[in-house]
Amino acid sequence: MRIIAIINQKGGCGKTTTAINLAAVLASAGRRTLLVDLDPQSHCAAGLAVPMQRVEYDIGDAMLSTPGKGFDVERLLWRVTKNLDLAPSRTKMAGLEATRGGLAGAPERERRLSRVLEHVRTKAEGDPFEFCVLDCPPSIGLLTYNAITAAGEIIIPVETSFFSLQGATRQVATIRSLSRRLGTRPATRLLATMHDASHALARDLRAELARRFTKAMIPVTIRLDPALRESASFGQPIIDYDPASTGAADYKALGSWVLEQGDNTAAPDTAMIEIKQTAVPLGARRRPADGRSDNGQKKAGPVRRGEAVAKPIRQADRSATEVPETEPNREGVETTADPRGAEALQTMSRIEDLCRRAQALHERTSTAPPEPTITRLRSTTGAVQLIERVHDRTRREKTVARLFGVRRAGSRVLFVQPIELGVDVRIAGDFNGWSPTATPMRRNEPLGVHELSLDDLPPGRHAYRLVVDGRWLEDQFNPLTEPNEFGERNSIVIV
Repeated sequence: MRIIAIINQKGGCGKTTTAINLAAVLASAGRRTLLVDLDPQSHCAAGLAVPMQRVEYDIGDAMLSTPGKGFDVERLLWRVTKNLDLAPSRTKMAGLEATRGGLAGAPERERRLSRVLEHVRTKAEGDPFEFCVLDCPPSIGLLTYNAITAAGEIIIPVETSFFSLQGATRQVATIRSLSRRLGTRPATRLLATMHDASHALARDLRAELARRFTKAMIPVTIRLDPALRESASFGQPIIDYDPASTGAADYKALGSWVLEQGDNTAAPDTAMIEIKQTAVPLGARRRPADGRSDNGQKKAGPVRRGEAVAKPIRQADRSATEVPETEPNREGVETTADPRGAEALQTMSRIEDLCRRAQALHERTSTAPPEPTITRLRSTTGAVQLIERVHDRTRREKTVARLFGVRRAGSRVLFVQPIELGVDVRIAGDFNGWSPTATPMRRNEPLGVHELSLDDLPPGRHAYRLVVDGRWLEDQFNPLTEPNEFGERNSIVIV
């Protein structure tokens, strides 16, 4: 079983999104896959519509089970879709690493996950698991130690932003140090995520990642796609939610790349990753020694207000910026000096570079249309007025609007209605005894919809109606209907 850990100390870089969608792509390729959620936030369960209130046993409980006795594998695993199972987490796992949390004092505390995965591999019913994807928490602790010990491969998602770039080198150095301490040599790769190719800064950062990490970069880039956020909100992998989206295409490419690698012997481990880091910060420009511009023209004329100017490095500053060849930096990662030398470089300071980019961003966005919101008066008390801003539903994303009505999503049935339909929307049907109160739809303000996912409908033909603020209505977005005894029409869903 190939075990792939998704690790980064930085939050918001796409770890859980990558774990869910990589596991789903591998499963869709016919490879039985286990997704393990090691993050106490339990986002994998939320992103796959697993009802957290029904989870009675999590991966933390399995790690604390008595060695040699094992645990009930079927009690731990949740079948998400064909070939994809989830070992969920719960918020109580946040205390697992504490002094009295149970894991800190356990024997072989850094190898408990390896023991759990071996037990799952041998005891799970059906075909054996071929892949295991570990979604790690945004911190370095015992849970991450267990992931590094168990995994043969590590993927570090790196958002193409300035702070993520700075943290990527430290993350590789941290994993290198932990691997040496734990006696493992996991094959480590970096994956560019949340990439907006329309921004020059993001393109520069993506190029800098490739330059610094060379062969350790996965040759796939995950582009920024709103459909990825929407799919998590609806509890579906992107390949099920919107197969034609750029996010689906990117994660399919990542899954294909992982399958092409076969075993992990060809991927570099952390001890073999070469990190090229020069004295030239992002935004530096190379110019001839005579001060001419790239096209050979002499620069002249006054400098406009707000324009960043490239200044040469003063001799007094040069010793502080140049990096000796193969000298280790403070993170312990070997750096390599630019073989062409720094004499011909004029380098912007970091502040000048950020000012230049901020000015360019302001110019590009100054004429951008405002957010699709409406300002309205909510109430007035004397001279005090309460104003609120609400979303303009007339500009709703097309990818959301096309989901109105009812559709099947694997073993679940998904109901979606526009939020302006009413304040309180419920589903009454033959599957709940035509109760007008038993099955409420959830109000999702960011997406502008009422939504409901049912995973326990028996196979067959089911009739239902909407109960909107006490009024019984037909689902206008479902063309499949049949007349009822009241002279109206019931909407139909076939499971």
